[in-house]
Amino acid sequence: MKQTVDLQALLKKAKLLQTYAYAPYSLFRVSAIVTLKNGNHITGVNVENAAYSAGICAERNALAQVFAQGYQKNDVSYLFLITDSKIIGSPCGVCRQFMIETMPSEAIIYISNKNDNNDIKSIISIVVKDLLPMAFKPNALKGN
Repeated sequence: MKQTVDLQALLKKAKLLQTYAYAPYSLFRVSAIVTLKNGNHITGVNVENAAYSAGICAERNALAQVFAQGYQKNDVSYLFLITDSKIIGSPCGVCRQFMIETMPSEAIIYISNKNDNNDIKSIISIVVKDLLPMAFKPNALKGN
């Protein structure tokens, strides 16, 4: 059964969620909402740190919570991402690699920019498997 995606509701929720981001250095707030096949939402925001590498992006924050709450990769339906960019802000390379391993390859990622006009027509979508061509995958660890 295919889920209907209410992009307007997700946009509204993601914008509110952005206000919870901890971004005192970049002032670049990002939020992510993972929607599970059962309809539940799991959220994440970016959390920065003065030791830059110790921070975490919103996408990884939300996806890590999927597993922390007892769900698995195949429970994920899609992810909605919003950034403070005036243009569409693409996930970083680390997040792309993380998504490849923690989301189904056919799952959709919806991406919105700052979107001051709440225009769902400006939201783009991409399939997880298209995020990172030639991604490093678990079977590479087995010497194949």
